[in-house]
Amino acid sequence: MVGVALSVLMLGPEANAQGMSVDVELLRPTFAAGSLPGVDSPLVAGKGAIRAGFITQYERDPVILYQYGEEYGVVVKNRVQNHLGIAYDVTDRFSARATLPIAFQAGFDDVVFEQSWNGLGLGDIGLGGKVQLAKAGPLTTGARIDFLVPSGTNEAWLGDASLRTQLGLSALGEVGPAHAVVDLSYTARPNELDTGQDFIVESTLDFNASLGFEVWPDRLGMNLGYLSRGGVSHLGQSGGENGSDLIGGLQIHRKDGSGQIDLGVGKGLAQGVGSTAFRGFVGYTWVRPPVVPEPVPEPVVVIKEIPPPPVVVIEPDIEEPPPEPEWQPEEVAKVVRNQIVIRDPINFVFAQDTILDESLVVLEAIAKVLHEHAEIEHLVIEGHASEEGSFEYNYDLSNLRARAIWKELMRQGVHPDRISYRGMGEVVPIETGDDEESLATNRRVEFHIIDWIEPDEEFPVYEESYRLPWSGDSVTTVQPIRPPEPEKTDEPEEDVNTIEIDLLNPDNFDLYEEEGEETE
Repeated sequence: MVGVALSVLMLGPEANAQGMSVDVELLRPTFAAGSLPGVDSPLVAGKGAIRAGFITQYERDPVILYQYGEEYGVVVKNRVQNHLGIAYDVTDRFSARATLPIAFQAGFDDVVFEQSWNGLGLGDIGLGGKVQLAKAGPLTTGARIDFLVPSGTNEAWLGDASLRTQLGLSALGEVGPAHAVVDLSYTARPNELDTGQDFIVESTLDFNASLGFEVWPDRLGMNLGYLSRGGVSHLGQSGGENGSDLIGGLQIHRKDGSGQIDLGVGKGLAQGVGSTAFRGFVGYTWVRPPVVPEPVPEPVVVIKEIPPPPVVVIEPDIEEPPPEPEWQPEEVAKVVRNQIVIRDPINFVFAQDTILDESLVVLEAIAKVLHEHAEIEHLVIEGHASEEGSFEYNYDLSNLRARAIWKELMRQGVHPDRISYRGMGEVVPIETGDDEESLATNRRVEFHIIDWIEPDEEFPVYEESYRLPWSGDSVTTVQPIRPPEPEKTDEPEEDVNTIEIDLLNPDNFDLYEEEGEETE
């Protein structure tokens, strides 16, 4: 038999029945995710998540009076305790919670009538929060603080007479379908109370732990837990200051994750405050998952609409491909006809649009060509893919890779009015074979010059800076270098009318001189 180890206090016949202002409850739920009721886990589901519900438990003999180590009488024989609670995840790392206990007690032994209390009463309201400190692999750690407000019914074994503060640390380890939770806390009372009955109400050290196993992942779990509380000056001793219970139960989750049912039983292991001869509990928790923020749409960039070129099948004997350009050692990119050609390919992370660091030097060379040639009015970055994958996948990938180059050139000061991009997927291959060499050749990026500024046209002056549309960062425009203007001579230009008059004047012609004869 378990309970509070107290000596008999002989009271006069005129004494009224009354208990004591002490909170004896061992199983105090926090409505935390990932653990058994009464064991606080460090998990925070995510910003906006809510867990709210109730747990009802029946406790048999939570308070027993002992005399000289022998049971003298049951002070509280039957108790039905209800905990209402809610936990709200304010951020992805911090959760706040509140609990309200309400209990009904009935039954006692006549010999301890003076120390018993029956009826409906209120326990101490709990307010607090926890922080998920760190998550490394299978281990998650957290810290918590709770305040137990002295709102309980006086002298009813339901609540303390003073404010209590709980400071705790918790850890969760997960391995496959199994998990373990350890919850250690210190409950501070401002004043120590010696009841004079071999029982001191003092600050306590609470140790709770649970082991769980997912029998049916996300649907059914089994748990085994240990709850204990010990007075800081009586740790490891027998007596009312040290109580403990062993509990076990099931957790049943709704298929859509919106609710959880807890079922369990327990039995005391020591003769201390709150230990029971039997404990059974049932509860339901409503769960609202974290609020998933709406994805921020990427800013719409207005780009010149450039229709794709028609697909033309050219027979090899109709037109010879242009000769490969000759490269100087320091050259990486240069203008050839209506293209900027590059010596080395631009490489990306496999199946992604992330440009490898080794290819950034190529993009720097392309930007340099654009900076040195103001006559290039508009350049189209054209992405191509090999025939591996579907048409839709290849088009999307080639378009994204061309866009990645477009973004990098803008970062390097090329004004957005001068460049645009498009993806061509796999429809314009260079090689027709299915070997890796041919496929690699078809995976390429081309740079087509579609608009030139003629020498007699006025060169535009681009705005000094522009903002990157995907981030809002400001970039200084590199003004391209204009070609030198033609040299002017001091000789006046002949008027067209003067030339025409000279041609029509017969005095300007000598027929004899043309035939080689001398004139008089």
